[in-house]
Amino acid sequence: MTQLRQRMLEELQRRNCCAATIRLYLRHVAEFAQHFHRSPDQLGAEDIRQYQLFLIQEKKLAWSTYNQVVCALRLDKLGLSPHSSTNEDCGPSGRRSSLPKASKCSERGAQ
Repeated sequence: MTQLRQRMLEELQRRNCCAATIRLYLRHVAEFAQHFHRSPDQLGAEDIRQYQLFLIQEKKLAWSTYNQVVCALRLDKLGLSPHSSTNEDCGPSGRRSSLPKASKCSERGAQ
């Protein structure tokens, strides 16, 4: 196991992530590195941007899967590699906005 992978594993354990999350995050970072044929610590914000476009345009990932990849890459880049970047460099991680919830019939009747 590489030192970078070990540090990421330890960070995920420190954050009390479940085993499935740890496995997926490590896989997403490994796939990111394989896409560019380089170690994750040699990749930067521009590589992340290109990979995000690849995931959206070519792999056509669902939003939830795409968001999971972005979160994994964000964790990888936040202090775990020599080329640390900020959250803004890694893109979104919040929930996609949804339609407002419909009011209940009892709430409408009071109007």
